Amino acid sequence: MGLFDFFKKKETPPPLSKGAMLRTNGPSKAVKWFKPDEVGIIAKPKIHKTGYIMNSWYDLKGNRVSPTAAKKRTAEYYTGAYLGLKQYKNSQRWELIKPEDVDPYLNDAIFLNKHALKSKKDIANELKSKKKEIKKIFDKDNNGVPDVAEGDVFSKILRKNQKVIIEIDKSHIKEFVKLGNFLKKERIKINELFKKISVSKSIDEVENLKTVIELNINFFQVCLVHSLNMVASLTEEDLITYHQIYETFDKMKVFNSNWQNDFLDGISELGLGISMLRRDMNMMNQAILDEINYIGSEIQSLSYNIDSFSNTVSSQLESIDSGVQFNNLLGIVNTLQFRKMNKRLQ
Repeated sequence: MGLFDFFKKKETPPPLSKGAMLRTNGPSKAVKWFKPDEVGIIAKPKIHKTGYIMNSWYDLKGNRVSPTAAKKRTAEYYTGAYLGLKQYKNSQRWELIKPEDVDPYLNDAIFLNKHALKSKKDIANELKSKKKEIKKIFDKDNNGVPDVAEGDVFSKILRKNQKVIIEIDKSHIKEFVKLGNFLKKERIKINELFKKISVSKSIDEVENLKTVIELNINFFQVCLVHSLNMVASLTEEDLITYHQIYETFDKMKVFNSNWQNDFLDGISELGLGISMLRRDMNMMNQAILDEINYIGSEIQSLSYNIDSFSNTVSSQLESIDSGVQFNNLLGIVNTLQFRKMNKRLQ
């Protein structure tokens, strides 16, 4: 019997299972056979050395599984047939697999690992690997902080232009400081979300966090572009563009509210606490997505020539050795459509 020899324990034949007694009757309708690469777990009933089919089913590594009674009866009719657990869109079902598609691979470790239940160790290793993979996307230098959250480019540019701004109107400094604080809190939010990858308990949680972090990073980068252009437009005395950008940020309550403090605190209370991470993950993620959808659509409505200050901003970024490529940021702004980003998480 090969792999299933270990099922032989009792010397006296046990009673036939109901499926085994009925198998001569045959299935009530034509059946469809599936290939191993179409299913996950593959299982077969315990076979007594006398050839009797037991009512207990096991995967290819001897772990107990429980196919439905109807499927077991159908499989038992076709002597030697296996059942494979196939994933459909909204459900899983056990399906028939021919023995000749499985038997040749019963000594193939890769095949067995693919079609058997995963051990706790396997699951833990997969989760660890997924966390490492996702972290690398956002933290390429592997210093524990998302790359986009490192450094304060806007504040450096603001200080560089402080004298010119004061000469135009020193009251603008206060506006830009508030804008800088807004960007800082966005970076903090991204970093807090990034930290939660480490305490996630499932691959689904990690994937959900990846989606939310990506959206927050994209939103931050769009806001950064407009913030830098706002400084450039003022210093170049393009007051029309300056006020267009100002009004948009004002609609987002950047200048006259602590909404970002409230929102960041709300995220921590809602879903980022370790004890609540798993329970409220989807709710927390959707709250962030909805927020980005709303304020993202506001900033997306800006209609000025967004790359008109490219040369000015690029040269200033180079002068502070920021490492930020303004043209790359412009590419993000030109391709993103926040209205289309309100993706419902499963």
